[in-house]
Amino acid sequence: EITLQCGDDLPAAPGAIDACSSSEVTFADADNGVSCSGAMNFIRTYTATDGCGNAVSASMSVNYMDSIDPTFTAPADITVECDTNLDDLEVMGDVMDAADVCSAEITVAYEDEASTTDGSCLADNRISRTWTVTDGCGNSVSGVQIISLVDTTAPEVTYEENVILDAEAGAALDDFEGVDVYDACSDYTYTTTDTYVGSGITGYELERVMVFTDACGNSVTIEQNITAIFASGCTYEDAVNYNSEALVDDGSCLYEGCTDMGSANYNPIASVEDGSCVIVGCMDPDGLDYDPTATYPGSCDYPDSCPGDINDDGFVNVADLLDFFQYYGDVCE
Repeated sequence: EITLQCGDDLPAAPGAIDACSSSEVTFADADNGVSCSGAMNFIRTYTATDGCGNAVSASMSVNYMDSIDPTFTAPADITVECDTNLDDLEVMGDVMDAADVCSAEITVAYEDEASTTDGSCLADNRISRTWTVTDGCGNSVSGVQIISLVDTTAPEVTYEENVILDAEAGAALDDFEGVDVYDACSDYTYTTTDTYVGSGITGYELERVMVFTDACGNSVTIEQNITAIFASGCTYEDAVNYNSEALVDDGSCLYEGCTDMGSANYNPIASVEDGSCVIVGCMDPDGLDYDPTATYPGSCDYPDSCPGDINDDGFVNVADLLDFFQYYGDVCE
C-alpha cells in the first residue's frame, strides 16, 4: 500500500527476471473509492509472464491524500452605512479566487465578530469578518476583512403637516402628534418649540417646530400646524351626564332630584325625576283632608262630634249660647 499526494507520480513498475526466458510485466487497475481530494484510489495488480506462459502476480493499494491548504484572497476592507445589509455579498465583497491544488470541492464561509471603536457614536461599528476556505480533505486557511460602519443619515420622520384635533385634545398636546420617527442605527433626541397662533376657551392653534438628532449628530427639522378643538359636554361632576373628558361646558348638564313643584323637597334645577319627592299631608283616611298621594304625615282635620259645644266643655248648654252671643256681631278681618 502506498499513499501519494495528489499530483505525485506513481512509482516505476517492478521488473521481472526469469531463469530461462525473457518475461513481460503487465498491470490492471481496480477502483477502490474516491479519496477526499477527488482523485480515485485504486488497487493495481502487476503480472509477470515468461515466454512459456508461466505467470506470477502482486498487488498494491494506491491511495491519494491532500495535505496542502487551499488559497484565496479575502475581500478588501470596506466602509458602509450602518443600515447596510451585511449579508449582501454583492455590496460587502465575496471570495472570488478560492483554489486548491487537489480538491475539486471547496467551501467558503465567514463569521462576524462585532466591536466598538473608541469614540464611536455607534455601538458595534467594527465588524471583523473572518473568511475560511476549506478543501475536501479538511485543509483550511483563513483571512480577515474589516467592515467599518458609519452613520451619515438623519432620522427618518413621517408626519402630518396640518393636524386638526376635533374634540380629542387636552390642555396639553402629546409629544408626538401625528409624528413617527425611525432611526436604523442609534437612539435619537428631540426638541419641540410651540408658538401659539391663537387660543380661547374652545381650543387653540399653534405652530410646532421639532428637531430630531441621532447619536452621530445627524438631524432633521419638521414643522406642523396644529389646531386643537376642546371636547364639549357637561363639566359638572354632580350631573348625571358628567363628561370627564369635556373641557368646555355646553349647557347640557342634567341633574336628578324631585321635579314636583308641590312637594316639600322640590328641586328647581332638577331635570331628571329620581323618585325622592316628599308630599306632606293627611295620611289618615278618616281625616276630612285625607290625601292619598301624601308620602309624609301631616296634620289631619276630623269631623266635630259635638258641633254645638262652642266652649269645648263636653256639654251643649246656655254657657255655649252665651259664648256665641259674646262674639255675635263681630266683624272678622
